[in-house]
Amino acid sequence: EKFGTMADSESAGLLKGRSVRDARDQAYGTSARSKPTPASAFETVDWEFGAERDRLLREAMMKSRQMRHRSRSKWRRILAEMLNAGQGWFVFLVVGFFTGLLAGMIQVAREWAFDIKFGYCSEGGFWNSRKECCRISKDEDSCWQWRTWAETLQGIPGSGKRDNGYGLDYVFYMCWATLLGVWAAWLVRTFAPFASGSGIPEIKTILGGFVMKGYLGGRTLVIKSVALVLAIASGMSVGLEAAYVHIACCVANVSARMFSKY
Repeated sequence: EKFGTMADSESAGLLKGRSVRDARDQAYGTSARSKPTPASAFETVDWEFGAERDRLLREAMMKSRQMRHRSRSKWRRILAEMLNAGQGWFVFLVVGFFTGLLAGMIQVAREWAFDIKFGYCSEGGFWNSRKECCRISKDEDSCWQWRTWAETLQGIPGSGKRDNGYGLDYVFYMCWATLLGVWAAWLVRTFAPFASGSGIPEIKTILGGFVMKGYLGGRTLVIKSVALVLAIASGMSVGLEAAYVHIACCVANVSARMFSKY
């Protein structure tokens, strides 16, 4: 009886035009907008209950669509059904596109942040890495566009060589590496503790039915991406493959929230 009451509440919410998430939250006494406390940030999945809930939601959505389709033309009904059936493929397309875009941005940013420990590009833009700055040069030893920090302090024009001021360059290298590493650790510890680590064990746990609220959220996605660039640039032994898996899962979770089907 209690389960039937909750299902009726979901169906009523859907038929009134509310979203699936809002109807589910009211029926089961949870709210996606409420910030979870540390004690309630973890919960397990009841697969039988979830399967029955999804069946009731599909039936309620089908009834709602049938009621709306009565006032539509034949072609509008066909188009609406096609859009609903193609949401899954469109989500895959969005996730793949934004994951690839984010991976490319991380690659470009980490190359620049890694080279900033040695110097900067004086021509063509400060944001260019050494590789991009010296693209028009025959080799790196003849790249006058790149200036080391020692050459900058001594007022020497860029030569592309690294034989001027080894001591100053070493001091700047250590300062930049320490700064980038501390910055990455501070961002993770302050704003997104879930962004620490590779993320593979936690994702396996989530796939096994253990829910970790916030682990695949937008804040974790942003902080993980920025901290990954800073950590690699600082010289830490950090692998990209596992971090990209966590980032891709975050992109999928955030993207799926924009579609009523998920």
